[in-house]
Amino acid sequence: MKIKNENKRQQILAETAAIITHEGAAAVSTTKVAKRVGIGQSSLYTYFASKQALLMAVFNREQQKLEKLIVEAGVIDTELPVKTRLIHYVQVLTEFAVANPDSLGIIEQIKFLPDFDGDGLNDPKNPVVQLFQTAIDTGVLPKIDASLYIASIFAVARRNGNNIFQKRYRREDVTGSQILRLVFGDKFND
Repeated sequence: MKIKNENKRQQILAETAAIITHEGAAAVSTTKVAKRVGIGQSSLYTYFASKQALLMAVFNREQQKLEKLIVEAGVIDTELPVKTRLIHYVQVLTEFAVANPDSLGIIEQIKFLPDFDGDGLNDPKNPVVQLFQTAIDTGVLPKIDASLYIASIFAVARRNGNNIFQKRYRREDVTGSQILRLVFGDKFND
């Protein structure tokens, strides 16, 4: 049995993420990843049992970076008012997209693969889905499916992050309050 090298594992994940970013998740193959890393395909399988396992590892790596920030910002802290938590979510997602311009695209690419086996935007156990459902149920947000709010915020944050990264405009040209107003309307301007 071969001994796994954590640096090699991280290199495999990084190369897979690069393929997703530049060619799309459907373009990922274990052969292509192994070649880019400079290992044999059989060696790649000592780290990941299948292409699906590799894609889920990349997805989980990107998602965990985001989840850590969501927790730190109090987004899932049910002691905070719902409106405050929603504002924190938009702020975290927007800042995350600026700091990690490829991450949201990678998450999105993998999530929309036909054989994706992770949590969806309608998973009632997902704390972000619970937050939006609570906001809808309590009248903080109009009654629209929670997944539409989440997808909208995700798309706006991703586009804003990409625009800043590509120097289409500066970070200070689009404020957090402008993004909040775009996503939630005027009732979120305090």
